[in-house]
Amino acid sequence: MTGKILIKCDLVVRTGLHIGGSSSFSAIGTVDSPVIRDPFTGLPIVPGSSLKGKLRTLLARRSCVNGETLPDFSADGEVLLRMFGGSEPVRFARLQFADAFLLNYDQLKGVGVTEVKSENTINRLTSKATPRQIERVVAGCRFGVNIVYNLSDPKEMEEDLSLLSKAMKLLQLDYLGGIGGRTSAGYGRFHLDGEPICLNTAEDASLRWMLQALERGTAPYLLLTSSLPTGEEMDAALEGAAFQLARRGGFASTEWVETPVKKQTQYFLTAGSVLQHTYQGKLCDVGIGVPHPVYRYSKPLFMGVTL
Repeated sequence: MTGKILIKCDLVVRTGLHIGGSSSFSAIGTVDSPVIRDPFTGLPIVPGSSLKGKLRTLLARRSCVNGETLPDFSADGEVLLRMFGGSEPVRFARLQFADAFLLNYDQLKGVGVTEVKSENTINRLTSKATPRQIERVVAGCRFGVNIVYNLSDPKEMEEDLSLLSKAMKLLQLDYLGGIGGRTSAGYGRFHLDGEPICLNTAEDASLRWMLQALERGTAPYLLLTSSLPTGEEMDAALEGAAFQLARRGGFASTEWVETPVKKQTQYFLTAGSVLQHTYQGKLCDVGIGVPHPVYRYSKPLFMGVTL
């Protein structure tokens, strides 16, 4: 059983936030250390890679002997590796982090969404001052955080999301790194707004019901995503089923062909179909006349229901 769970919350800045962008060239009079920005809107963003890296570091630090020397990525442990991925050997990450974009620009455009803070680095021996300017996102900015959890094993879902919930709490309380640099000088404090991920609590009856429904091994089954059985699974999947079909087509653009090429047309079972038998589906190569595979995702996610 596979699927995706979208986790959303707002990151609200409490003190000036600095996540550095490119400063390979600075003209006279410009800021020494600008913030990273969306190239299309020019507004500051919180990169998904920054959020992912900080969460992983906080969780890895819990297993450190002295709390400072972090282990190698390959020694993170099974749960961290399956959630955040690995390179040696290659591990697919269950968590996907999108860049967080500014949500309340209209409220702040009158005063500006960034500020420039002037600082001095003073040599203790010579008292020589080295001035610099750092751009910061102002307090009150609100960024939309989107994290996708790839559900591949429902039995491990509760453990994974529980650990993610702990990591998000640690992130808000962290005084070592936070998001961005200069946290020892008060930068990078924030809090998260949104529905909390609550597991193993008495109030979590709805999530427990969902987990039981996802793991239910008796018919009927409600199809939650549009998908397609394989040829070998088709007869069994349609036996006693109530379903609708949706056409999937379109075109694929690639550097290997001069003009977009038509993809293979398929007819999917739509979300909301009720079946008596589950199926696995697959990734379908729908490229026609393309010198490389063009994949369409057609794997299902089922929930057991009571009629």
